[in-house]
Amino acid sequence: MGLTGRKEGTRCFPKAQQPAAYAHVFLQAEEILRRNPDLNHEYLPIAGLVEFTSAARKLILGADSPAIKENRVCLVHSRSSTRAS
Repeated sequence: MGLTGRKEGTRCFPKAQQPAAYAHVFLQAEEILRRNPDLNHEYLPIAGLVEFTSAARKLILGADSPAIKENRVCLVHSRSSTRAS
């Protein structure tokens, strides 16, 4: 399976997986990832990107938040397609 959730070599984009209108964008993204071995399309771990979660904490609670200072805040990432957002 590629980035689009489709089998390699097919042009089928089931509605449940990807809107057909965006198919060309995903095909281009897959091609870019295939050509450059330094790029990684794997999902982030559940803890997410440290720089992002740190900035989100400060934005949501305020940089001077006691909860942040006392290390009582935990943020996690979820993929949007999991319907967890």
